[in-house]
Formats: sequence, C-alpha cells, structure tokens
Amino acid sequence: MKNIISMPLPLKTLVLSVLFGVCLLAKSPLAYSQTRYVTDNMMISMRSGPGNEFRIINSRIKTGTQLTLIDSPQGDWSKVKTVNGSEGWIRKQYIQTQPVAKILLEQAQSQRTAAEQKATELEQQFAVLQQQHADLLGASENTKSAHTQLNTEYQNLKILSEDAVNLSQRYQSLLAEHEILMTKHDALTAENDRLRSDQTISHGLYAIALLLGGMLLAILLPLLKPQRRYADQIL
Repeated sequence: MKNIISMPLPLKTLVLSVLFGVCLLAKSPLAYSQTRYVTDNMMISMRSGPGNEFRIINSRIKTGTQLTLIDSPQGDWSKVKTVNGSEGWIRKQYIQTQPVAKILLEQAQSQRTAAEQKATELEQQFAVLQQQHADLLGASENTKSAHTQLNTEYQNLKILSEDAVNLSQRYQSLLAEHEILMTKHDALTAENDRLRSDQTISHGLYAIALLLGGMLLAILLPLLKPQRRYADQIL
C-alpha cells in the first residue's frame, strides 16, 4: 500500500483501476447469477439503485416475470436482470425462488390424479356390482334394471372425469395465451410512449426554430431601416 501511495498519479490511477476491476469480477453475475421470479398478484418497479430514492428504470414488471439474481447484499434490496438484459434493484420481498405458475400446475395435476383415482375406484366398484348382478340376474328382473342404471351412472362419471382433465388442459392453454397477450400489450404500450416522446421533441425543435427566426428578424429590421432613409435623401 505504501508503494502505491508513493507512485506517480497516472500510474497510481492505473493500479487502483485494475484492483477495482478484480473486485468487480469477484462479484460478477457469472459468479452469483441465480434465477428468481416476481411474486404473485402485483406489478413492481425496478430502480437504478438499492433504495426508493433512486430513479425507476421499469415500473411494469408483472407477476411471474423471470429474473436473474446478480447480487443480494444485506438489506431490503437485490440486484437482478430481466431476460431482455435490463439490470436494476428490486425489494427482496417481491421475488421468490419458484414461479407462481408452478403452483397452479401442481394443483391441476393433483386434481387430475384425484379424478383418475376416483375413476379407478368407480371401475372397481362397478366390477363388483357387475359380479353381483351376474349372480342375481336369474333371480330378479329388478336386479337387471338396477345394473343398467348403475352402468349409466358409471359412464356419466367417466365422462365427467374426462371433462375435468380436458378442462385442466384448456386452462393451461388459456393461461399461456393470456401471457402472450400481456407481453404484446406491454410492447405496444412501450412503443406508444416512444412515439409520444418523439412527437414532443419534434414540437420543441419547431418552437425553437420559430423563436430563433423571430430573434433574427428583430436584429435585421433595425439595420435595414436607416439605409432606406439615406437613399430617400439622395433622391
């Protein structure tokens, strides 16, 4: 450290820059990057620094957005990066390690498993009833009628079980379509904001041009009037 202090200023600056770069590499995203997801039912803001006093980089980060964790120091903020490369700081309470959609998928799979188990149980019950019906078929016509009714109920329950599975698949498909529509909506909103900004700049430039033209006329008109009076005296 004493040798660095005694160095000339340009060389000292170079050495300190190299040391600073080594420290940054030690905490680079490659050494720390982990995947995180925005928690459920909210839109959160990404800021340029770890605090509310820093400017907002992105205020439309929606539920389920996948993020890469770059740094998570002590405190309430974590540095993250979006899939499109934007980096910023988000409060730790708004991110989690698992995607929200996974919970919905697990629930749908659990419901499907329960429906399949129920169908299996009904099939077993129906097989028992079929055997009982075969034993009693010659004894009573009423037993045959009861068997037919149970068979119809079984078919209806089987259809309901299949419909439950189809509804679960349809729900997942609609959820994916919803995510695509939300992404397109965000892209259109960003493009609209950009066009409004360009229009504002164009109006500002036009106003500046008019102001400069007026100033130029104000300077030139007094210079032209004395020349005309001198020409009139000569005539």
